[in-house]
Amino acid sequence: TGQFPYATAILPRSGIVNTVGVDGAKILKAHNKYWQSKSKSPDQIEKKKFNGAEGENWLGKVDFLQYELTDSEGFFVNADGSRSRMVHQYDRFGDRIYEWLKKQTFFVDTKPGHHD
Repeated sequence: TGQFPYATAILPRSGIVNTVGVDGAKILKAHNKYWQSKSKSPDQIEKKKFNGAEGENWLGKVDFLQYELTDSEGFFVNADGSRSRMVHQYDRFGDRIYEWLKKQTFFVDTKPGHHD
């Protein structure tokens, strides 16, 4: 767009920050729409895992993406399969990611129950 003439564009999921917000919002929207079509209430939907989630991987394979977002332990990965060192906008996945985060030794929840 020319708005930042000195900026250099890089391929998604290949830089020092993995920005997952767009994918997260699309996945959460599709998940909610699917369960709404099955006449599930918002409270019931909130308790449903993402399709494909198993074991430690809270997300699993997403049918409409051409790539994996997480590894078998649930960590976000870059395009080359290495773990992302920094992840931006992970909150777009809703509360499911917080359930996974709470199990990790590195996570300190400074606002328990306030992740809307």
